[in-house]
Amino acid sequence: MEIATNTLLWAGNHFSHEIYFTTTKIQGLSWSLADIALVWYMLKIADFIRNRTGKPKITWRYYFLLLSAILTPFLLVMKTSTHFFILEAVIFALQYLLLLYSVIVEKKDVLIFIKATIQNR
Repeated sequence: MEIATNTLLWAGNHFSHEIYFTTTKIQGLSWSLADIALVWYMLKIADFIRNRTGKPKITWRYYFLLLSAILTPFLLVMKTSTHFFILEAVIFALQYLLLLYSVIVEKKDVLIFIKATIQNR
């Protein structure tokens, strides 16, 4: 138990603002990349289902996702935590508003597709 205590005390005494900010940047970049992958796959699934139902492809949503992907690397070069968190909020908002909008707009077709898939087994 003393080893854990000493390790935590050492980390607490040597954990500077620069280290904290750097790890925050890495975490923000990682989460943003994961969110991009999540939204991209969700849009691909929605496109697949729209194609099967004869609806046009999703296009403008991919542009908003692209915008969030373009903004993501800028997280690494933010000089202040305020600028970092504002940019992270913009990226987060783009990605999750895309998810929310897509779920609302596509839910009926997705549920019909799932029902048809299950019944055809």
